[in-house]
Amino acid sequence: VTGKVTDEKGNPLANVSVLVRGTTTGTTTKEDGSYTLTVPANAKALVFSSVDMSPVEMAIGTASVINATLKGEDKTMSEVVVVGYGTQKKSDLTGAVSSVKGKDIARIPTANVEQALQGKVSGVYVAPSSGTPGAGAVIRIRGTGTLNNANPLYVIDGMITYDASNVNPEDVESIEVLKDASAAAIYGSRGANGVILITTKGGKTRDKASITASGYYGVQQVTKQIDLLNAAEFASAYNDLRGQQFFPNPDSLGEGTNWQDEIFRMAPISNVSLSANGGSEQYQFNFSANYFSQDGIIENSHYDRLTFRINGEYKLNSYMTIGHNLSNSSTREDVAPGVVNTAYRMPPVYAPRDSTGDFSDPTFFGLAIANPAADLYYKSDKHITGSRLFGNLYGEIKFLKNFKFRTNFGIDKINWQTEYFEPKFEVSASQLNLNDRLSVSNGTDGKPNRNDWIWEQTLTYDHTWNEHHITALGGYTAEERNGIWLGGSREN
Repeated sequence: VTGKVTDEKGNPLANVSVLVRGTTTGTTTKEDGSYTLTVPANAKALVFSSVDMSPVEMAIGTASVINATLKGEDKTMSEVVVVGYGTQKKSDLTGAVSSVKGKDIARIPTANVEQALQGKVSGVYVAPSSGTPGAGAVIRIRGTGTLNNANPLYVIDGMITYDASNVNPEDVESIEVLKDASAAAIYGSRGANGVILITTKGGKTRDKASITASGYYGVQQVTKQIDLLNAAEFASAYNDLRGQQFFPNPDSLGEGTNWQDEIFRMAPISNVSLSANGGSEQYQFNFSANYFSQDGIIENSHYDRLTFRINGEYKLNSYMTIGHNLSNSSTREDVAPGVVNTAYRMPPVYAPRDSTGDFSDPTFFGLAIANPAADLYYKSDKHITGSRLFGNLYGEIKFLKNFKFRTNFGIDKINWQTEYFEPKFEVSASQLNLNDRLSVSNGTDGKPNRNDWIWEQTLTYDHTWNEHHITALGGYTAEERNGIWLGGSREN
């Protein structure tokens, strides 16, 4: 069978899928819209399909030439997006709401969904909060709107939170960003900085469960180092500065030590995911397991996270449904000291260690200069471990045709443990620690252990008649947030 595929105006369409109905036998059209396909003797029809076009099915019969015309499919007006406590057609929205599909962020190699939003939504500024492995992002929706804390509010599967770092990007079905006052008004004053709604993947009705495995491995490095003086150039410049020959023969010193090479490294990043998705008319489920690992480009820095998620929905009868969206994540972070600034200031005439094997003392050039190699050796014994149980349980009842009652109970339980040990050492008069010291805390820098819960009841009336549609929602929310930080330290 041969033929040509065109659009409504007669223009040829390339890369259109041409499949024998009910089989995997098929081909795609060329640049001029033409195709050639050998079909089985018992084939009944061909299916023509392309992105953003309505599919067309053509009977084969005895024809050897089959042409097809595809029409554009405008899904924008009928697209449904998540808004506060419900959904709406995109064509009905009066507030500023941007939508991002999960497939658009799953391919980005990053630890969390916050950084994956970078460059995806207009009017939203996203930048990494630091270069630390596993770090989140600074997000500003339409600029900085409030003093002190300008971070947006997150709502993950109906659970309100201020931290989305536990969400694996591959678990995301869609993200909606509520950017203006009318869209975020239902969340009150805490939605003043904008609201980010994250919906994770649910199950789908299938004949057989779909099992998916994916992974990636990559490396990170500094793309461009700061151009600094080498040892010979530094010695010559220092002689000129002091008007004396502190270094009789600067050229003999050569390149010396590039201190950026001493602290930076080629750092691997990897991710492995396994998921199962399926269900029937009575229940749907989605299970996923994910392991993420990232070394920092600074020596001795590392982050890894293991996440399990189980989402399920169960239809008890025609009017009652219950479900859950639960995740549990465990993290470990190895924290390196801040050595980037000292690496820029360390004179290149020094090696990391002197001729006796001790760390070089650079204080000849000033007490404020420290040996970054010594800091990496003595101050890298800081470890943060954490676990987070996050999710919700819900029930929904439909009654009197147009009414729906929903109850939702959410929990966010976070536990952090931080340990830091610094041994006794002395590199110079300004770079030293006189006593061994150990500090331990339940909680970490700026993050107390938390035990939060929220319980919501909402009643929705939804009615359509002729060309008119009305939705009314009333609700009641109770929540409690508890945070505690406890630490202790000991010397000698």
